[in-house]
Amino acid sequence: MAGDQIVPAPPNYIFTAIQSGNSATSPPSWPTSVGATVKDGQVIWRNDGPLATSVAPPGAAHGIVYAGSLWLANTWPTNTADNIDGPTCLKMSDSNNPDSWNPVNTAFIGKDDGTQITGLATYTVAEVGIAPTGSLVVFKEYSTYQVIGVFGAQDFAITQAQTDLGCIAARSIQFLPGYGIIRLTHMGWGIFDGVKDRLVSEEIRPYIFGGTHLDADITGVDFSFCYLGKGTEVSSVPLYICALPLLGQVGSMTRLFAWDLVLKSWTIYDLPWPINTLMQARTGEGIPLLIAGRSDGTGNVERMHAGYVNGVPVDPAWDSSSLVPSVTASNTPITWMFRVSHVYSEGSSLHGFYRLVVIRGYATPPVAQTFTVSLEVDGRPFFTQAYWVNPNPTSGQFDTRVDIGITAVNVQMSVTGTGVVTIDALDWQVEAKPVPYVQLVAG
Repeated sequence: MAGDQIVPAPPNYIFTAIQSGNSATSPPSWPTSVGATVKDGQVIWRNDGPLATSVAPPGAAHGIVYAGSLWLANTWPTNTADNIDGPTCLKMSDSNNPDSWNPVNTAFIGKDDGTQITGLATYTVAEVGIAPTGSLVVFKEYSTYQVIGVFGAQDFAITQAQTDLGCIAARSIQFLPGYGIIRLTHMGWGIFDGVKDRLVSEEIRPYIFGGTHLDADITGVDFSFCYLGKGTEVSSVPLYICALPLLGQVGSMTRLFAWDLVLKSWTIYDLPWPINTLMQARTGEGIPLLIAGRSDGTGNVERMHAGYVNGVPVDPAWDSSSLVPSVTASNTPITWMFRVSHVYSEGSSLHGFYRLVVIRGYATPPVAQTFTVSLEVDGRPFFTQAYWVNPNPTSGQFDTRVDIGITAVNVQMSVTGTGVVTIDALDWQVEAKPVPYVQLVAG
């Protein structure tokens, strides 16, 4: 295939196929002049120069360890004159020797298709009755490839996955146990399981691409700076979290997208300060911590999702403590908000009498009594609604009853509060109303 390279011995030169086809039954007379070509059956080979024992890559945008070797990708912004580096180049070091680079162990993934390699990940494909097979997953902007084996092995293969999703934020790539490799694509977050690729973020599309109509107040992600995004796992509770910059923030990141690995649902965090680093610190024993580095000039490092100790949350507020004596912790309470989807009585055009909605969950009485409940009726702007709270200090349970008493086609509710709370259920009491009768009179 055009682009393949070989090193016949002798001579010790690199020959690149510039025309595809079937080779002859015996090798041709290999020329030793650089740039010279020779015909080998239907294949035409070009002499690209002598083989060096070690040619260090000039650079790399991405790197990963796979099958005992260091692999580098996107080794130069443009294709180099010697044709061994470029934006689609994938290189493998010699086994267990990251200082030795044989130029034969080089491949170009979708060369000259106008895109570049945007990320790497390792993955193990396992099927019943078949031994697990490790693979290297290579992402471009709009495509995904799998590398099986290593250069020179009989089972070595590079195949394109059946998907038009790639990756547009290299640091959003994360392996999720039981799911596959998640990353940000041009259509939202996708998960690749080695065979299938699927989107998992359609329910939060306005928070990614910006809201319209009823969601016009939601600001979307700035895709010009999305390459700065950072993704990682969280242990308490099991989450995937990714930080991305919003429009108007010029690369600063204040929004976190969190995907619950158990509930398979999303939560949006809007931080009170911008960050430029997000990582899970795994050191020794204990629960790994989620660490964020602020980019507001303070130099502060924030701890998140530290979990509970004896049933009490470790970090119930932003800046709840400071590791630096000269830096005072602000101890700002964390404000939360959730908005339910539009509620319909039956179908999408029938009227209903919305009697009330009951919010059930767990919280201390002071927290449960400080909610703010807002309603949107038939697309009109949200308005604050009064409610009544029945707390149970013994069990920690509460139920909040919101009287509505409105006949409408649809209703949407938004609840805001401060403090630790668990929402278990929403119970809507709605009675369907008949379609208004209209009599037409011929005139």
